[in-house]
Amino acid sequence: MPEFRSSCLWLVLSAFLPGMAQAQTWGAYPAMPPAVVQAVQSVRDNVTSEAPDPFRLFEQTEHVQVKDWLQRQNALTDSVMARLEGRDALLARLRGQMLSEVPTVPVTGKAAAIEDIENADSRIYVQAGADQHRRVIIQSKAVGAERVLFLTADNEQIQRLLPAPDMSKLGVLTQTNNNGRTELHLSIVHVSEGRLLDDRITLADDAENNAFWKADSKAVFYTRSADRHSNGIQQRKTEIAQHIIGEPVRIDKVIVGAGMAKPARLSSDDTVRMRLVPDAALVFIEVTHANGKAKSYFYAKQSDVTGVGTAWKLFAAPADKIESLAFAGDAIYLLSRKKTTNGSLLKIDLKTLKLGQAKPLVKDGAAILHELFAVKDAVYWHASEAGVSQLLKADANSGNISAIVLPLRGQVSEMSLEPASGQLSFILQSASVAPVRYRLGKDGQLVSVLPAGTAAQPTAGILSKTFYLAAANGERILLTLIYHAGLEMDGSHPALLVTDYATPPFFAPGFDASRMAWLEQGGIVAIAQMRSATSDVDRKAARLAKYTAADNKNDQSTKVILAAEYLIKEAYTSTGKLAAEELDSGKDAVIKAALRRPDLFAAVHVHNVRSEALPAVDEKITPKINRTTAVETAFAFDELRSGVAYPAMLISADTTETGAPLWMSAKLAAGMQILSANKNRPVLLRTSAKRSDAEMQTAQSSQSERADAWAFLLWQAGVKKFSLNGGK
Repeated sequence: MPEFRSSCLWLVLSAFLPGMAQAQTWGAYPAMPPAVVQAVQSVRDNVTSEAPDPFRLFEQTEHVQVKDWLQRQNALTDSVMARLEGRDALLARLRGQMLSEVPTVPVTGKAAAIEDIENADSRIYVQAGADQHRRVIIQSKAVGAERVLFLTADNEQIQRLLPAPDMSKLGVLTQTNNNGRTELHLSIVHVSEGRLLDDRITLADDAENNAFWKADSKAVFYTRSADRHSNGIQQRKTEIAQHIIGEPVRIDKVIVGAGMAKPARLSSDDTVRMRLVPDAALVFIEVTHANGKAKSYFYAKQSDVTGVGTAWKLFAAPADKIESLAFAGDAIYLLSRKKTTNGSLLKIDLKTLKLGQAKPLVKDGAAILHELFAVKDAVYWHASEAGVSQLLKADANSGNISAIVLPLRGQVSEMSLEPASGQLSFILQSASVAPVRYRLGKDGQLVSVLPAGTAAQPTAGILSKTFYLAAANGERILLTLIYHAGLEMDGSHPALLVTDYATPPFFAPGFDASRMAWLEQGGIVAIAQMRSATSDVDRKAARLAKYTAADNKNDQSTKVILAAEYLIKEAYTSTGKLAAEELDSGKDAVIKAALRRPDLFAAVHVHNVRSEALPAVDEKITPKINRTTAVETAFAFDELRSGVAYPAMLISADTTETGAPLWMSAKLAAGMQILSANKNRPVLLRTSAKRSDAEMQTAQSSQSERADAWAFLLWQAGVKKFSLNGGK
């Protein structure tokens, strides 16, 4: 039986209780609830191996004595925080100009200029007038004469120009915004006559990339919204229709949607997208199935596409695990995860259209491949390894593969083709550099897309590096360090070791402006990625053995201990300077690391910690015998020991948390306050009402809580600016 569960420890515990109110420099712990003291004494007087847990009263958080104790714990924590020098300045930094220095990343950045359309005789371009309206103008190359083909209305913006293959007509895709409601419309202009036709098509939201001319220039394919009714409930779905120029829009035929014949029959939850191969006069449809991951691809000749009865041919099934598909030159390029979960890049000749004859474009390796796009006669993708991305290009004509030089070592994400210009854009960031959207210009040069008046790198002088630490069980742990350039690694710096459960496996964490406030104290931030390979995909990618929560070889606290040992060994920090923080609810990696290796840490902050097993459904809150747990499962509360000099702790908890209820934090704090041998390292408890994610992002109180936590950790790490001033 763990020591804190055993009745013999309650003999030791009862000896400590009378001295609980003894004052330290930072204050004195509130006295234990009388009912708890009485329960401890009862256990002391009735020693048995199956004695009930006298701390079970804390599970009744509405009990008057427990509520009073929690209020006094909050009062103690508030009084300590109020006496920490530097806390107010830290809060002002978190609330003030620091966050405003970092530019927000626009969804697509400042709109790229709509690409001109040229042939031997004329040029078509978009021009903004002094009246804020935009004009589509055609200019004769022979004489320079110009004529307006299209003029935007109020609240209307041009998104794309779609020239017909024979240049006889021009599609103008516009977006209107009326009273906060946006709509996409496609208008058709007869180029030679300079006349706006009656055809005006309404597209589905976010369908600006899904409108195409047929090869004969007589019709367009487009995506539109369609209402479906199921069990009396109206559902808005999308379908692909064909509009024949000159005919009423109301009679447009559905070609991809409900009623399709096998093998392309759709379920009610499938979503579809059309892809055209102009040079081959082929139409592909991409079907994303209900789970959002599996995809199927079908194709047909454009001339055969007549309606929902079109005889589509299967190109790739969900089992082929095609994630991305692009067309360039005379080939189809595929990103598949069938052979390897890191991804294989394949090339198929358009003349064969047989997936079995696909040839690898690059050798499979340790890098993970992402997001495949075609721009004219080249395909682009990015590959990441140890959190660092490469942007790669394959020339469709020569087959040469080259790397695009990126302005920093970081992570590429949100790669896309801009509808207006057809240019490639993406976001690039690192843990030390704020995210910036870049656009790849026609000349192959990267151009940053930023709001006016902002700098591309507001965190100059901050470095980051991401690398793997090898654990004893063979697992690789991704660790990211952030620090000032030129910082001497002599063990004197306060280090904050943070657990990260949000970043997917094998990716580096993104930028967080608030970390700068810690770095400004001469500190170092270390981020340990905690997500293990729990899915088949992740396990194969990392070549790891099967992971389960009960597998002690993969105990999450070992990651924290490994990272802490590395930071101390390499002199990034020292035992008296190292703090750890775990803010994800229901986790216990940091608290168990601190209990098992208290010598490594000066202080820790944990939030909604899960310190023991939840009661059985029929157990409720009755004072029964101690709960039994699985042999392989160790909980933090079970690992408390008497006479151990534990690090300082700030334990915060939300009153409405259910996965790791408030009482878990309360019991843990009570046990720590009683048993820790070093009373100069306080154990503080703070409880508060839980806020929604949106409130956490906007509420100033969340910044106040971070200022309190970091001021507490910096105080315990010996940073003089955060010493405790006088008074109690």
